[in-house]
Amino acid sequence: GKPMDEYNLVQVQLIHRHGARTMASNVPCWSPEPFPTFNCSKVRTASGPPGFGVEKSYAAPGGCGLGHLVSIAATQFENNARSVNATYGDTPWWKTLDPNDPDSVQLYSCDNDRNMDSVSLFAHALFP
Repeated sequence: GKPMDEYNLVQVQLIHRHGARTMASNVPCWSPEPFPTFNCSKVRTASGPPGFGVEKSYAAPGGCGLGHLVSIAATQFENNARSVNATYGDTPWWKTLDPNDPDSVQLYSCDNDRNMDSVSLFAHALFP
């Protein structure tokens, strides 16, 4: 729900897991089926949205690596950001946030592609 008017919002901490991804390893539970094809076209590893930062591509079916985010992950983070902005977007404090100012917004992630992609996708959706 919406924050109560009699209180002043001073901090929001958002914790999330990575978005939808391909399987993390070629495990026997997939046998004897062939390795499935995934679609990773909306996500670029270690960068977030296409055209931002470093991009990697994979030769695996669908352009994905093991554990790589799949395209639906971008939609998941857009929906998450829409929900957060609907909850806090009308508060005066929220409107002062500047994602380019490390004293205003801090983002943390594990140093692996799917987590870095996830925080990047979420930040870009949260601060369009």
